[in-house]
Amino acid sequence: MTRLVEEQRNEIGTLRALGYTRWQCTSKFLFYAIFATIIGIVVGSILGLSSFPLIIYHAWRMMYILPPIRFVVPLRDSLGLQRCYLSLR
Repeated sequence: MTRLVEEQRNEIGTLRALGYTRWQCTSKFLFYAIFATIIGIVVGSILGLSSFPLIIYHAWRMMYILPPIRFVVPLRDSLGLQRCYLSLR
């Protein structure tokens, strides 16, 4: 983030000279940071929850005899997450 702000220092100065408020300039970088964070959380969660159990399963399968792996999404937990989301709206 610091590097991004340093690289766009001239652009920030130009925007301020054109009459943009300090908050408008700041909100541009806050939006970028929040958006990148949300995308990282979603992509990381999906990839982590789908690949990490398989990696561990295959590592243990080399040493032990294990039953086939099953992925189960608990409906009760997903309903709780939906209720949390809806309560924040």
